[in-house]
Amino acid sequence: MSDSPKEPPNITYENDTPGDERPLFRDLLSRAHAMGLAHIKTKAISISDPPERRAVFKATVTMRTEEGLLDFVGHGDCDDKNTHALIAPHYIRMAETRAIARALRWATNEGRTCEEEMPSYDGVISNVDFVNKKMRKDQIAGEDSQGALAALEQGDGAVGRAAKDDLLEKIERGEKILVNNATVQRMRKELPKLRLHYNTMSDLRRYHAALRREYLKLHPDAKDTIDDDKMDR
Repeated sequence: MSDSPKEPPNITYENDTPGDERPLFRDLLSRAHAMGLAHIKTKAISISDPPERRAVFKATVTMRTEEGLLDFVGHGDCDDKNTHALIAPHYIRMAETRAIARALRWATNEGRTCEEEMPSYDGVISNVDFVNKKMRKDQIAGEDSQGALAALEQGDGAVGRAAKDDLLEKIERGEKILVNNATVQRMRKELPKLRLHYNTMSDLRRYHAALRREYLKLHPDAKDTIDDDKMDR
């Protein structure tokens, strides 16, 4: 008796094309539908509010097989330490996506780690679907998105500059409140660039998060969403 659905003939292997071996979530989902996907269920195991920002999900993928319905279970977690800075604010959705991706890998006999499961994943996709062996129709859009994300990360362009200016303003207000805080002073010295606006958005976000943590230590009764509270006013 078979314990898993039959594989379609377009299965790929680890090094079919060196340099881009990891499948994407959407490619796994497409394969699962072709193999008899019945339904997907998810459950939140734990969700921590800011500033910790950590979530853990459980996903159950049910496949139709010759022997009937068969469940495949996977878990996914997401926090600032295992997620790219551009994705980290969406930690709840990413934790659920990773859980589903892991369950889909079990269901489709995919041993390679999914792109979305990797800490380096920033939302940019490759031009080739290595799960189903075909070029993606939106490959040009993907390249454009990569350029847009890079510009945003560097604070370039109108949108990037606006986002960076907003973050710098919040940091300046936080520093005024915590000017004598030893941890904040140390964190400021550890920034790659002496002048704040020369640092990348990722470095600035980490520094701003440190400001938030120190503020909450001094004001434990303050709301977690202190961007709208005293520190950022």
